[in-house]
Amino acid sequence: MANLLILASPGLRVLPPARHGDLFDTAVRSGDTAALIDGMYHQVSALRHKEILAAMGREVRVVGTARIGALRTAELAPYGMLGVSGIYTAYVRGDIEGDDDVAVGQAPDGTPRSASAPPRPGSSRACTGPH
Repeated sequence: MANLLILASPGLRVLPPARHGDLFDTAVRSGDTAALIDGMYHQVSALRHKEILAAMGREVRVVGTARIGALRTAELAPYGMLGVSGIYTAYVRGDIEGDDDVAVGQAPDGTPRSASAPPRPGSSRACTGPH
């Protein structure tokens, strides 16, 4: 129930998976917090490091949690990006290294609908039997 209350908070905008250019949107202003959970990077250009750094330079707090958010946070934590998930922690510890460990494919038409892709062979998430 607490999550539902947070998602209903005034001023909160829930957007589709992030892509290049999203943090340059004029609606993202100084004092805002951008929480990066997921991102697109196969059909469109991925959210770039410099875009995140530019947002933080405009005093936007950027937090990463899962998938590309956790990966970018592991790379940009020394510059002030905040990570808040087990996936982020696994990147920092070196348990996972690339985006292929957490990638979820999007629909071929470029919409943000998820079309889950299996993790790479040998990944800690690789399936070992039927589910």
